[in-house]
This record gives sequence, C-alpha cells and structure tokens, in this order.
Amino acid sequence: MDIRLQIALYAGVASLTFLLSLYEFYPKVRSLRAIFATFSYWLLLSAKVLVNAGAAYLIKFVLFPQLGVVETILVTLLASVSVIENFTVKIADLKPVDVAALVEALRAAVLEDISTQKALLRQREVERLSLRLADRYRGREGEDRLRREYRWMLLSSGVGPEDLEAEVQKVERICAQYDLDPPRVFAAKIAEFDPQRARELLRLPALSPPRES
Repeated sequence: MDIRLQIALYAGVASLTFLLSLYEFYPKVRSLRAIFATFSYWLLLSAKVLVNAGAAYLIKFVLFPQLGVVETILVTLLASVSVIENFTVKIADLKPVDVAALVEALRAAVLEDISTQKALLRQREVERLSLRLADRYRGREGEDRLRREYRWMLLSSGVGPEDLEAEVQKVERICAQYDLDPPRVFAAKIAEFDPQRARELLRLPALSPPRES
C-alpha cells in the first residue's frame, strides 16, 4: 500500500472537509476569528475528518480500488453529505438512532458556541478600543472631540437634534454620580456603536497637548 497515496488521499479529504465546514458556518456568523476560537468547532471538524478519512479508506482500498485519489475524495464527501449524515441506525428493538438529527443538533450547538465566542470577541475589541480612545483623547480638547463624536453617533442612530445635549448631560451625570472617567465612557459608547469609526479616530493625527501658561 503506497504511503504517498494514503497521505495525498487523507490530506485531500481533510482539506475539503475543512473548507466545507467553513462554508457551513461562516455565512451564519461572518467571523473567521470566532469560528477558529471555538473549541467545539474543532471537535466537530475533527470528528468529521476522522469519519471521512475512514470512509475514504473503505472506498479506495476495499470497495473501489480502481478509483483515483481525486475521484475517491469526491465520492467520499458526497457519501458523507448524502448518506452518512442522513443515516438511521436501528439496534435490535431499541429506538432507531437518527444520525441526521444528531448531526443537526451538534451543528446547532457549535453554531451557538461560535455566536457566543463572536460576542465575547466583540466585547473584548470594544474594551480595547475604548481604552485606546480614552488614552488618546485626554485633556479638554480630547474630551470635547469625544463628545462631538458621541453627538454624531446619536444623530445617526435617530436621536433628534433637540435631545442631543440632554443625552450628553445624562452621560456626564452618570460619570459624576459613580465616579467614572468621562473620556472612557464616551469612548466606550463610540466603540460599541461603531468600532470602525473608533479605529478611524485612533488613526487621526494626535491632538496637540495643552500649553502650559
């Protein structure tokens, strides 16, 4: 049995199984970082790779040895999608095991884990951006810039012009009541609402430090 043939076969099966798994989850979450950071995704992927590798071995070296590597990989993945994941096992008089339902439940659980991971990554990104924004826009001029950005954020979210100052003052009262840092709070609200705008603010030229009298 040619070891190079086996390596090519298993590598091809693993690669296409990985790509198909991304196609399965990415359109739903739109975040590769969240997918790759989710442990249950890698567990499910590993299980799929093992099952498909076993099926490829059976197809190539037992059932249809005349097939080439590419044909074996395609037949394996087709069998995985159309047969293995829609298979029902009945053991004696026990209730049949619906493999398709089990696979679907696993997918739903992994998708939920990925969505949770995406929310966590976004929260960490917002915290990181807000810290950097608050440090970048210190001083009176910096705080005024953050307030202006917050007003624009409110306007774009549908708050009327007549209510802008009331919303800004509400934030300032909360900061005074709970001894919070106003630049950090305004920066957090900006980063939460529009992370891309927060990154743009960080790329702007640094404000001049206040001159000493």
